[in-house]
Amino acid sequence: MIYQGVYAATQLVALGMLVRYVGREQYGLWMTILAVTTWVPVANMGQTAVLLTRLGALAHTDRPAACRVFSASALLVACAAAGLLLIIVLFVPLVSWSGLPDGDASLRLAQATATAALTVSVLALPAMLAGFAIFAHQRGDLVHMIMSAASLVGLAAMAIAMRLQQPLWVVGGLSLAAPLLGGLTLWWLGLATGLMPRPRWALVDGKTLTNLMKTGLLFFLTDAAAILLLRSPDVIVASVDGVDAVGPFASVGRLPLLLVAVFQAVLLPFWPALGEAAQRRDYEWIARTARYTLMLVLGLWAAAAAGIGLLGALFVEVWMGAAGFSTPGLLAAACLQALGLGLFSWLLVLLGALSMQRKLVVVAGVTTLIFLPLAFLSGTWLGPVGVALAQALALLCCAVPLGTLVLYRYLAEHAPRCPPL
Repeated sequence: MIYQGVYAATQLVALGMLVRYVGREQYGLWMTILAVTTWVPVANMGQTAVLLTRLGALAHTDRPAACRVFSASALLVACAAAGLLLIIVLFVPLVSWSGLPDGDASLRLAQATATAALTVSVLALPAMLAGFAIFAHQRGDLVHMIMSAASLVGLAAMAIAMRLQQPLWVVGGLSLAAPLLGGLTLWWLGLATGLMPRPRWALVDGKTLTNLMKTGLLFFLTDAAAILLLRSPDVIVASVDGVDAVGPFASVGRLPLLLVAVFQAVLLPFWPALGEAAQRRDYEWIARTARYTLMLVLGLWAAAAAGIGLLGALFVEVWMGAAGFSTPGLLAAACLQALGLGLFSWLLVLLGALSMQRKLVVVAGVTTLIFLPLAFLSGTWLGPVGVALAQALALLCCAVPLGTLVLYRYLAEHAPRCPPL
């Protein structure tokens, strides 16, 4: 959690520096590309979650089996990364960028920036496997320390590149370099100290690969649905209104996402506690915890929504260093997004901790199927405000009711004497 806080803070500072350096138009281009890079981690096919569960159980009991699992996961992710790099080389030059000024220079800049950002993100996929392997060995403190240091180094490198007047593709690529730099350091540390298995490709067989792919499928589907629901609005705005409109939209949209990151840091300690309570069948404690945390969520996120409405414009103006990045419509939509994201984050933690991954996939998938056409239609009619409203409505009117119904039925079945919600 320490690394997530440091990484979120450095990204916030980096975006504020970037908009001052490149201007509003290129900033909108960068935010569009940044939204596309959030899809890259899906390509690990759920192997990070598999490593956390499998290696955690095998690390101290069956070292050869742990080595076989890690080697197979590393091979799968490496092959996925190689395939993505090939796709980047072949297809990024074919992408048309709406909203750019006419001229080959702007098009070349967009293509170079997209190639650099996606390449750095793809290379980080196999690099970050070391961090999850070390996490499974109960040494998350080392991972947090190294990744936090890598975030600060990446921010310093980005500042130096700006000082040297480097183009957007260099500055943007450096802003995403922290996972790659930290992951490579963790590979060296893990192999040198024995905190992670050394990959041995001779141990990999077809049965192990198939088993790992099946195990990671649910995590893959959950990640894909969550990214479509939470991070695709930037891409939709770019496709409907052009990349120039993405800057203000994404800047205001970062306010509820930043609060979500902080809020999840508070909620995540409940995950293992809820899992242990489910194992010992203490369902009444789970019901009481769900009810109390729901009241906490409603209170905190109502206050957060009010804060965005009252102070959001001032915060964005100070953060971006210029006025005009926020409008009353975007701020009003951000208030609704904050409430929807807060409740959805609460459901993610509770349903995940109670091992209801399949139902979570269904909830996220149905919500995404409703959100995507609604976002394109409302974006065409109302512009960026319509896309933000579509996301808020999809969360509040679909994801939250469906997820709450799933949780209610679970608690009503297992703790009938304790009012669940």
